[in-house]
Amino acid sequence: MKTQTYISSIIAVCIIALFSGLAGCKSDDHDHDHDDHGTPGIVTLTLRDTANATSVLTAVWRDMDGAGGANPTIDTLRLQANKVYNGTITITATDNSDLTPTIRSEADEHQFFFGVSGNAAGKLTIIPTDKDSKNLPIGLAFRATTAAAAAGTFTVSLFHYDDVAKDGVAKSPETDVECLFPVVIQ
Repeated sequence: MKTQTYISSIIAVCIIALFSGLAGCKSDDHDHDHDDHGTPGIVTLTLRDTANATSVLTAVWRDMDGAGGANPTIDTLRLQANKVYNGTITITATDNSDLTPTIRSEADEHQFFFGVSGNAAGKLTIIPTDKDSKNLPIGLAFRATTAAAAAGTFTVSLFHYDDVAKDGVAKSPETDVECLFPVVIQ
């Protein structure tokens, strides 16, 4: 009987400890509020050929119901080989408000990172051309340079620097949006 009471007491203590621990957990360990600038729902890339200003390409990533809902609709970015493009990014929130001015005004807390994978890796180079108040890259404006024909994925990620210092190189653990565009260099 003593053993059964002892085991029951241990189980009760474990259950209380377990529920106390769960009550202290948060789903978001960050104190920032991403809703201070809305949830990105549309990311638009606009690229202008530097040799022909009338040649403008646009690709749109759209996810108006947010993460976990329907899959986003994504345009393929179709670039010409051996070209240089000046690019811009605009971000629209799921409530259709323009987030681009807010990101620009909070440039010290935001940075875009770009990645290219597949056969297009090494054949598409992206360099941010705009800077924040500390002379660190933002990425709302960029230069895209293509080489030979290829295909792959062009990743655009917007990182939010709230809990860590932006240094222009390291990615923040806080991601506002990440878009994977199919890219074809023709």
